[in-house]
Amino acid sequence: MPPYSSAMHNNEREELEDISEDDASTDTEYISNLTPGDNSETRLEDKKVTEQWKTVLGHLKTGDNRWEHLEHNMKHALLKRNLSAQWMPTLLHYFAQEPDHKSGLEKDLEKIVKFVLQHEQHVPNNYRQKSPDPPVLKQAMEASNYGFLATLMDCAKEVKKLSTLISATDDSGMNSIHYTLKMQLPAAWEAGEAKETNSTEYWRPKDIVKTLHKLVMNAPEEALVARDNDQNTPLHYALDYSLCLSANENYFTVVRNMVKLSENQFKRQPMSQFNKKGDSPYLHYLMSRSEFEKNIKTTPPAISDTGPLENNSKQGVQEIQVDKKHKDKMLNNFSSDPSKQANEKSSKMKDLPLKPGLAETDLERQKKAREPRLHDSNPDRPVNTGQYQRDNSRSRPYTSVHKDVLSQVEVPEADARRGSIVRPGISRRGTAINPPNIVAVETQPSCAKPQVVKNANVSQEGTKARDIATEIGEYLRIHYIRKKCDVEAKELIYGKASDKNLYFDATGYGGKPISGAIELIKALSDAGGFDDTLSYVSLPYFTDCHDKDQARKDTRRAPGANESRPRTGIAKEGSSTSCDKLVELFDTLVSAGVRRIIRLEVEERADCPHEDAAIERSIRGNDYFSLLKSRPESIVVEYWDWKKPDLGLDVISHAAPKVEHVNLYWSGNPVVLNGWSCSEEVKRHCRTLSELKGIKVKAFTFLKTERHKRPIISNPEPDDDAGAAGGTRGRPLEHQWINRMGEFRTALRSIHDIMGNAPYQQTRIALIDDGIDLSSLQTYNGIVKPRGMSYPLRDGPKELPWHQSTNKHGTLMANMIVHINPYVVLDVIRIEETTDGDNRSIYARSAAEAIEAAVHRKADIISMSWTIRKPEKKVSKEGSESIQTERRTADEIDIETLEKAIQKAKEEGTLMFCSASDNIVFRGVDNLPFSAAKDSIFRIGSATSLGQRDSATEDKKTISYFFPGNQVALPKDPRLGGEVELHDGSSVATALAAGLASLILHCTRLLAARNRPSAKTFTDWAEKLRRPEYMKRAFNGIHKDSSDDEKFLPVWDRFSEDCSAKIRRVTSKDAKLDILEQVMDGICRDFRNRS
Repeated sequence: MPPYSSAMHNNEREELEDISEDDASTDTEYISNLTPGDNSETRLEDKKVTEQWKTVLGHLKTGDNRWEHLEHNMKHALLKRNLSAQWMPTLLHYFAQEPDHKSGLEKDLEKIVKFVLQHEQHVPNNYRQKSPDPPVLKQAMEASNYGFLATLMDCAKEVKKLSTLISATDDSGMNSIHYTLKMQLPAAWEAGEAKETNSTEYWRPKDIVKTLHKLVMNAPEEALVARDNDQNTPLHYALDYSLCLSANENYFTVVRNMVKLSENQFKRQPMSQFNKKGDSPYLHYLMSRSEFEKNIKTTPPAISDTGPLENNSKQGVQEIQVDKKHKDKMLNNFSSDPSKQANEKSSKMKDLPLKPGLAETDLERQKKAREPRLHDSNPDRPVNTGQYQRDNSRSRPYTSVHKDVLSQVEVPEADARRGSIVRPGISRRGTAINPPNIVAVETQPSCAKPQVVKNANVSQEGTKARDIATEIGEYLRIHYIRKKCDVEAKELIYGKASDKNLYFDATGYGGKPISGAIELIKALSDAGGFDDTLSYVSLPYFTDCHDKDQARKDTRRAPGANESRPRTGIAKEGSSTSCDKLVELFDTLVSAGVRRIIRLEVEERADCPHEDAAIERSIRGNDYFSLLKSRPESIVVEYWDWKKPDLGLDVISHAAPKVEHVNLYWSGNPVVLNGWSCSEEVKRHCRTLSELKGIKVKAFTFLKTERHKRPIISNPEPDDDAGAAGGTRGRPLEHQWINRMGEFRTALRSIHDIMGNAPYQQTRIALIDDGIDLSSLQTYNGIVKPRGMSYPLRDGPKELPWHQSTNKHGTLMANMIVHINPYVVLDVIRIEETTDGDNRSIYARSAAEAIEAAVHRKADIISMSWTIRKPEKKVSKEGSESIQTERRTADEIDIETLEKAIQKAKEEGTLMFCSASDNIVFRGVDNLPFSAAKDSIFRIGSATSLGQRDSATEDKKTISYFFPGNQVALPKDPRLGGEVELHDGSSVATALAAGLASLILHCTRLLAARNRPSAKTFTDWAEKLRRPEYMKRAFNGIHKDSSDDEKFLPVWDRFSEDCSAKIRRVTSKDAKLDILEQVMDGICRDFRNRS
């Protein structure tokens, strides 16, 4: 029996009952007394095995023998293996294949099954089993032998053998859970839930769901994640849309249990979540839903006002073979009725308020009438109606944290007839606060005439089925975002090479204006966009959001007509305050499509925290008193970690009524702590926060900012040697190489300006480094639009954002690349690294995953401005290398994974650039990534501004080319202040080399898109340039004089100042492209001679 690795499974197995001691000892005694020479029943031994089974069972059926008094050799016969029929090797298979075999054995069947399960099969000594036995559970299902199936599962569970039976697989690799989901349950749904039969062997779908639940709860983790021959896991089949559409709430429970129980095993084997097609269970759900809807559209239903929807079989369409009730239920989901189509919105939109100006349909009102009211579950929360309403029922005073404001307000009791509470509201405007939990749907305007649906019951049944199917898919999608790391979640939800952002982390903008974080949201929206559910949002404290003097100035206002005094921190509507800036950030997130945040983390300062109204307005879309301009959409927050000291629960109740976990931060005030722990307040908020699972109280940590630090030196002198990471400050040298390429970039832009949006194949560069700072990236007026992802090794609540740079190294590399060629698709892939002073260590496994991602994203070029030293091989005392593959360290395994990733990139035809070592002491030729593919990777060294090879660069013979890497200065971005920085090292040279390669490839593809005879030639050249040997020829073609250093490229020969000026000077598109064609023809001239 396989081991059980899940704690949840261990708890399950603690509840299992063992077989009674008397029966177990008796049966063991019978077997131990058997000897090979025992021939007391020669006639029984001479029979075939199946005949022996029938003989023994016949004695029990007729009552000639009781199980307790059955002879030893008879019990021994039941353990014999049938060698003549592989499909029925054991007595259990004999029972499973024919329901009549167990008739008459009702009293002894459980004892027989337990006996067979507890003891090994008796086989000849020379027998060698060629293939595993057919799964007995599957055979019982195939034979519709559900009575024996239930008995077998109960007995196996009791003797702790059920997991073994569940894990058994057939020739197709399917275990019992696979088979139940793929074959049994769909067949039962097709037959129909209401099938009338007197046979006890017939199980309705709900009975099969119960059996499936039992299988799932008793299966080992390995069985839940096992893949059949098509690499599908049981979860793939469970998420088939047609099955989900026919499901009920119990089936949804089974799916949730499958997801939870398989999580640990999937975490250890993440690639086992994908089938042969590369689809995860969720992608399989989407694909099957698309196919299902496509098939339904091929059989358009005839909508009638007098009856249910039916298929028009006369039109030659293919009929779906299901019973009529089930067919009507499916077809109603895809009716052209707008009121039904409104329900196609996924459950992710459930928590959004209704859009203004849209009317509710009759079906929506019916649905709301059936569902409990969730949007105002707090009986002590006033509903803002804009006017007072009178009620003659007995009233009681309203009590809450805001006693100073509402001390005189009388709140009527609930109206028994309506089941709701009518209370006066306090508001500046006569508009009601939008309830948070009304489903947002797109419907017809109120003036449109809704279509009449006569068969309301069928429509409601179909809508409910569609809702359950949608909820199942949404549950799995949100589970991936909640439990998986960013990269894994994106692959599971969107497939490989997705640019979607599943979190927002602005911690890199701490201590800066909030406008930088807002611009970051906009940049990420362009770079792939946001999912509507984010795993977390992390916000630091911003300087302009915590301006104490500004906040005091802007929050002074006169009390309202219904207020005894103004609420603390409420800003006047329309004023430009720190409150407005926080609201603007969340409004920008909402505009980007965000509707749910799993974990919300916001830093605060004690001296000037965010205002309550701003917090409520930011999340809910409106504040409690409706004093700020409202937003129709709300954000659902599951885990609240807003670090404002002494934040009231009333604020959280209004802002996030569906929150599950809350962290409160205590400043040390005992009055606040007593208020939080008051039993009446806790009960009241538990009613309001219906999803609340726990509250934690933590001590507030006071942040020390620059305002709290006293200067030690009053007038410090400037440090001439101080500079940013990766460079020094000073007067830039005249660098001809950089200047010529900058001029050609400007000329190239004049070509793109006149071409407009003419199509051509873009060049994609994968920059594998420590991320980039988007605010420091030179975009050349929006031409550069980076995308990215991260591959961290850490397993924590936060990710490693690709749009943040640890040491600004990746930002520098990106600026070097786009300085040469901004017309690239820049894939920024951040990897895990550590720094110790000037030493930088890259983790091999993170780098391997990054290279694999670059290959998946179809990168033309991979730029790697780093090296990884391979671990030294251990040498034995005799002097020979000790090879212990079975005892390899984790580092050695990661190195091997990196080498395989590099080889894969080589096979895919990806151009790779890496750096040489800047330390002449080290022999970098044996380091990665170069050592894994020496014939395919460009190894770049550093050169001075005049073209001399840098003396610090090691092993010059193994370096492919030398590029500028000494005192390199880039034009300063006008958005950024400060002096020009000078940068050194082979890392800079590597980025420039990758940029030049992308420029050559880009220009060739640009010319290949022309409607000229020469386009065919450039198309061929563009394809060849993907191979390292041809890119080397192109680099060598930059030389005009053979006396030049062949490893330093004098770009001024081909990309001369006159050439760039001529391109800018001519006005026609063809004239510009003709000049560009001459340049590329000279660079690629060797292609013609040796093609």
